[in-house]
Amino acid sequence: MSLSGEIRLRSVRGLAETLEDMVAAGTDWLVLDMARVDSLDPGALRALAVVAHELESRGGRLQVRHSRDMTGRSLEMVGLGRLLMHDD
Repeated sequence: MSLSGEIRLRSVRGLAETLEDMVAAGTDWLVLDMARVDSLDPGALRALAVVAHELESRGGRLQVRHSRDMTGRSLEMVGLGRLLMHDD
């Protein structure tokens, strides 16, 4: 799934609902492409943490790829650095 722009209060509800629906439908592995995401607010970080926890609790995984420096640092600062995929 590709995301773009600023993930803020107005858009985080829709994002959270979409991710939760995918998890409820049985998705075990989810990769978010954040190459075009400028920033994440605390609500977006919380939504990612909740989905990551749900997937991990049943043996799945949420991964983030192509994150910009600021987005990656935000994930690392809140303890979600494990979600980052490093493309070598």
